[in-house]
Amino acid sequence: MVRLSIRDLIDLVASGVPNPESRLEKVYDWAHARRLELVKWLLASAVALFAPVVVALARGDLGQSGSRSTWWLALTLFGAVAIAFWGMLILFQTRRRYRAYLAAQALLGEIRKIAPFLERYRQELESR
Repeated sequence: MVRLSIRDLIDLVASGVPNPESRLEKVYDWAHARRLELVKWLLASAVALFAPVVVALARGDLGQSGSRSTWWLALTLFGAVAIAFWGMLILFQTRRRYRAYLAAQALLGEIRKIAPFLERYRQELESR
């Protein structure tokens, strides 16, 4: 997750980089790509755990009451559902991350308007 503070955005503008918006976009793109990759891994793991349950159902192994395999299959099914839920939760949280990106872009635009003041303020601090 990208946690940029206002100070980070001010430092980005004050550093004088040619296009701070593209750098901010790249940071959020990297974070978004990492989150999507995690979601893919989690959903693939859930499917991999769910496959033995389907095989056991196809073979008819779940019909024996009280057998140990029934407990293991139930535990596997619970794990698969929990991992899939976790992956979907992360996927739905990306909307909030996108809103944070838009807010950071808007704030960056406002900070760029006062960039000369920030530069002068930094020079005053360094001269003391």
